[in-house]
Amino acid sequence: MQCRILLPTRNLAFRLIVTFVASLLLLIMAINVYIFVLNPNVLLNRIMEEQVNNFVSSVHFDERGSPAGLHLDVDSEWIYSEFQKDLFYQIVDVSGKVLVASGSSRIAFSPDGKVFDPSVEKFHFMHNGLRLYAVNQPLQYADSNYYLQVATSDRLLDIFEFAN
Repeated sequence: MQCRILLPTRNLAFRLIVTFVASLLLLIMAINVYIFVLNPNVLLNRIMEEQVNNFVSSVHFDERGSPAGLHLDVDSEWIYSEFQKDLFYQIVDVSGKVLVASGSSRIAFSPDGKVFDPSVEKFHFMHNGLRLYAVNQPLQYADSNYYLQVATSDRLLDIFEFAN
């Protein structure tokens, strides 16, 4: 006795559904390949912009209009205290003087071998033997000339991309 599984292969509706599902899976795979393999900067830019946007709303200013610190939630404080070699934030003035920082750095982040330029928004640099990716964004507060800088190590970004 021979057992055969009968599939409705001649049914047009069934074939259309199978074609749709296969096309959808191929599209999802193509998007993942594009984001994680061919153009990882899309994900990198999204991560960094999200960090900067979270910090911009957390900056508090003193009565003179100077940045006095950041009001971070518990999770953000924990992340920046535990990953001190891989994650940094700081607020600098137009001359590059650090006013508020997550670490001990007292100079503004800038591309390797160059002085701080507030017009440079995204760049890489070396810090303590690690390659860091940084975003520099002006703070919108009255007529201030302050900039928020957020930096993340390439190795931490690699871990994040691997986990996703």
